[in-house]
Amino acid sequence: PIPSPYMWAFKPNPYKYRKQLKTLINLLKQVMVGEDTPMSRKGHTLYCGTLAEVKVALRQIRNVDPLINKDDWGVGLDTEGQGLAKVAPNGLSCIQFGITTDLAYVIPLDHFDSPWDDQDKATVKEWLRDLFTDPTLKIECWIAHEAKFDLNAVLRYFGIKQLAKPTVDPIFLEFLDDENMRATGDDNSDGIGNDSFRSSFNLKTLLLMRCNFRHYNHKILLIRTQPEGFWRTPMNPEVDYPPAEKELQEIFLDYCGMDAYGAKRLAITQRAAMDSRGYTKAYYLALQWGSQVTHACRAMERNGLPIDMKMLEFLMGDRS
Repeated sequence: PIPSPYMWAFKPNPYKYRKQLKTLINLLKQVMVGEDTPMSRKGHTLYCGTLAEVKVALRQIRNVDPLINKDDWGVGLDTEGQGLAKVAPNGLSCIQFGITTDLAYVIPLDHFDSPWDDQDKATVKEWLRDLFTDPTLKIECWIAHEAKFDLNAVLRYFGIKQLAKPTVDPIFLEFLDDENMRATGDDNSDGIGNDSFRSSFNLKTLLLMRCNFRHYNHKILLIRTQPEGFWRTPMNPEVDYPPAEKELQEIFLDYCGMDAYGAKRLAITQRAAMDSRGYTKAYYLALQWGSQVTHACRAMERNGLPIDMKMLEFLMGDRS
């Protein structure tokens, strides 16, 4: 028999090829018409300013189920502290969750314009503590970029020893995909606008590389360099700020949401890329061993112990 060039469209898995065709069409739309793809477009960020809104957010997290949507195996997780110190006993300005690749909830905690009184904040903390320690959650993991920082913040702030679900770090997934990729000192603090973004493991640069996501506002870098960081940046959309501060409030809120749903987008894209090349066990390696490596780094950093990154890379590399 003479093979037909159209046979690939029907065998062995037509659904798989239809998905690939859809991905190609999305890419062509973006290149030719300038239309965003599902992974490159700007998502939505919702601010939880009442206890009822916090309940809605937590209910949605509990309803995330990979059996309903195959990409819902994890929820994006991100935190913002009260300053630039990673191990100081400071509070949390806010915590944010990437429920889907297009939706994030931001829950304020110790931020200066937080709407909570002491009793309400204690209630929110108790709800979040129950969420993190609940083994019946349907998700397989939390997805947190540079997870050791977020784990330190969450475990310390909520007074728990370990999360009920493991944490997957997109940095670990990226390292599994390309162990020769190295971060350099050429990147700025967020990698925004950097031409050689292949040299960095920063979330913003990885999102640019993997998802063509370009919606971070450059003004956020001016905020990050301040001694008090994000803690004194307006965040509450219900407060009537002057125009200049209102603009910062919108930028900051968007930034928080992007970090949460962006981490989820990135991990989904990384896993799909490795699965397509046959590296189907990479995600499970990150789920089982990557989470433990993150906890080890977190504990060492929290206790003030220096980490020999060259030795750690050697132990994680082929030469070991």
